Amino acid sequence: MPEPFRFSSGHLAHTVADLIGVCHQSPQEVISYLKSGDFEKWLAYIGETEISKKVEELRKILFIEEEQLKQFIQVLQPPETSATET
Repeated sequence: MPEPFRFSSGHLAHTVADLIGVCHQSPQEVISYLKSGDFEKWLAYIGETEISKKVEELRKILFIEEEQLKQFIQVLQPPETSATET
């Protein structure tokens, strides 16, 4: 089993869902790790390579912290399926 992402605050993220939870609990800490590229590495390590690539793109193009966090959470969340899809 992969190692969790360990935050300096003591929070642990074992899954992408855990990471989303920490985004809401400690946004400033999340922004710090986002800027450093640490999430990309961890996401790739746990096999979430597509999300990792999207997070890397966000880090490179967005410079406003609040927008980075907002877009980061959107990338982490699974796409919603419509009721009409079969």
